[in-house]
Amino acid sequence: MKRRFSMLLALLTLFSSACAETSRTFFAMDTVMTLWAADAPGALLEACEAEVMRLEALLSATDPDSEIYRLNSTGQAALSPHTMALLQFARDMGECTGGALDEAAALGVQLIVTHHPILFRGRKNLREDD
Repeated sequence: MKRRFSMLLALLTLFSSACAETSRTFFAMDTVMTLWAADAPGALLEACEAEVMRLEALLSATDPDSEIYRLNSTGQAALSPHTMALLQFARDMGECTGGALDEAAALGVQLIVTHHPILFRGRKNLREDD
């Protein structure tokens, strides 16, 4: 999934040197999103929007047709490789932080800022006794 976003950003950068600014606004993931790029063809922004919508269809906690909704409501669901990888990553991050993300979610925190590069090197946890 991260690779797809990186590829989309690279494409936006590649096409951003010859045209006027293009933008596209749409509603997804419970928020209004605006994509914009200089010199990007409209089709590129349409492709970006389509990818966001594809991810929302897989990962939405409120859409009864999504994999995550089905998993949350029944305790089991057939998961795509992308969803499975994302859930594995989330579990790994929970283990690395000793459950700090669970506590933050319970408190309604919407942003966590950290200086630990846990995403880029293998750590088992981030506790002082480690």
